Amino acid sequence: MTALRDQSSARVQPGARVQPGNDNLYVNRGLRDYFSYRDLGIEDASSGRIVAQLNRANYELTEEGELHHHVLTHQINYVLSGTAVMKFEGSGKINLAEGTCFYMPPNIKHTFVSCSGDFTTMEICTPADFGTVEDDPATYDENSKLPQPLFVQSAAQGRYVKQGLRSYFSYRDLGISEITDGAILAQVIRAEGPVSDASGQHYHVLDDQFVYVLSGWADVQFEGQAPVRVDTGTCFYQPSQIKHTFLACSGDFEALEVCLPADFETHEV
Repeated sequence: MTALRDQSSARVQPGARVQPGNDNLYVNRGLRDYFSYRDLGIEDASSGRIVAQLNRANYELTEEGELHHHVLTHQINYVLSGTAVMKFEGSGKINLAEGTCFYMPPNIKHTFVSCSGDFTTMEICTPADFGTVEDDPATYDENSKLPQPLFVQSAAQGRYVKQGLRSYFSYRDLGISEITDGAILAQVIRAEGPVSDASGQHYHVLDDQFVYVLSGWADVQFEGQAPVRVDTGTCFYQPSQIKHTFLACSGDFEALEVCLPADFETHEV
């Protein structure tokens, strides 16, 4: 096989962007001093249609944070590590652990009650530019009847199935397509064992697609470029119709894939 370039220096076709995992990418910003944030570069790549970032605890949170809500279209979180307790208008307190995915409808009031020092979650929002409003705690009502309720899928509730074009993968649908009426697909892709044979070049017709590697490694190749290895913590964005090939992966490869819209075409080349 062609020797792989190091992902930190790989030149990828314009529009296809690879951001390797790096603790130096976390910065302290935003409303919550108990979090640091890593921007995954999706806002720029998607021209503002979607933003994705990692929120990592700076310390163990033992005091309830500020009640607030966001003015946006969609917001999804996927817990990467640690545990937390959040409370949501209309639902009350919810326990969160690694592998939990939750969808927050627009304007739902919420806050963190506590979190472990190793808590990290991926936050995905559309559009990238949205508003955040601080709320009076006296207005919180866990029995509120909301137009759209909070949706939560724990790791235990998730089910992996073999489907689609790649027999060496199984897929865990996170339930986001149904809750967003097909606007967004979010799924965890898991290798069924090591892969050493290329999948064949193909492309997708959609608006936006990005992948965050949860564990292991994979070798991928974008049209016109040398193969690149993506490993744990790497995020890569694939624009519509860019030809690419999945070459190989480790037996413990697992990744979170997000596509807009949920229903899209795949063409083999």
